[in-house]
Amino acid sequence: MSDKKIINEYLMDCPICKAKNSLVIREIIYDMPQYGMSLIVGAKCEKCGYRFSYIIPYEIGKKRVIELKIENERDLNIIMFIGENTDIEIPEIKTEILSSELDEGFVTTVEGLLVRIREQVKTICTDEDNCKNYLMQIDRLLHLNEAFTIKLHDNYGRTRIYSEKIKVNYE
Repeated sequence: MSDKKIINEYLMDCPICKAKNSLVIREIIYDMPQYGMSLIVGAKCEKCGYRFSYIIPYEIGKKRVIELKIENERDLNIIMFIGENTDIEIPEIKTEILSSELDEGFVTTVEGLLVRIREQVKTICTDEDNCKNYLMQIDRLLHLNEAFTIKLHDNYGRTRIYSEKIKVNYE
């Protein structure tokens, strides 16, 4: 028996290239290992290639905080699944990113998360001096000029960090 099932498939106009009925959207129920039953929504435009996807949980776990101390270059390659409704905190640079500012569930590395934060700052920052200072702080973390901590405030108990270095506290 398959552990995934397409429950819906439909066509829409592409929001990017505006081609009629070119965006194929599929909704799949999938029992993801270590994550549980989920609804995966994926779309791809057959004309321009635009695509998006997101994951919605069918099961919700306990609220918790996952901490990871980044101390060396290998740590930048640690893989993480950031679940929906997970807020991100990096205390050393006084950063908090609310889940509403992030994609709905995504896979990344520690380095990828920092790059994502840096790109987001570039697009929304309005105070040039503060932006430059903040971007320099992120770059220092990327170059491991100092150890730092990532705290994931996981409201649904679905976020995963694939490392033995994590500390988990249930709220």
